Amino acid sequence: FINLMQHSSAFHLVQQKDEVVLVGEMPMTRRIFMDGRKHPEMSTWEGSGVGHSIGRYDGDALVVETVGFAGGGIPGGGRASRETVLTERFRLTPDGKMLHATMTWDDPKIYQKPHAYEFFYQKMPDDAYAFEEWCDMSDPRQYEALGGYPGRGGAPSPNR
Repeated sequence: FINLMQHSSAFHLVQQKDEVVLVGEMPMTRRIFMDGRKHPEMSTWEGSGVGHSIGRYDGDALVVETVGFAGGGIPGGGRASRETVLTERFRLTPDGKMLHATMTWDDPKIYQKPHAYEFFYQKMPDDAYAFEEWCDMSDPRQYEALGGYPGRGGAPSPNR
């Protein structure tokens, strides 16, 4: 799911008139439509890890509603289904150095009350460089980090 929002790698938040785009250093992009459109009919929507997001400004906060998840685990613990609604509020801290985000997952079939948590993201200096996250599976050390080759027990020694 919205893993780029809980991941340690950097993401870029790009604001335009009709949409906000969150592009992660890991392979994932979120589009938040700001043009007043509604969510698509969920019976025709194939669920995804990022769902369908629409947003609006409430004072200085960007408020985003996302639906249409594929189902499964979510950041911050918990689960999501096709009926889950995620509401996020993004606001810069007064000094402009941090982005404060609150995430509230609501799904009466899963939760007795909405599941909420918050994150703070540090703004990188303009001259900072964020390294791309990638995995080279031809490197035995990558397999070792994942616990071994698929279908086999342990990873080979990097010295082989």
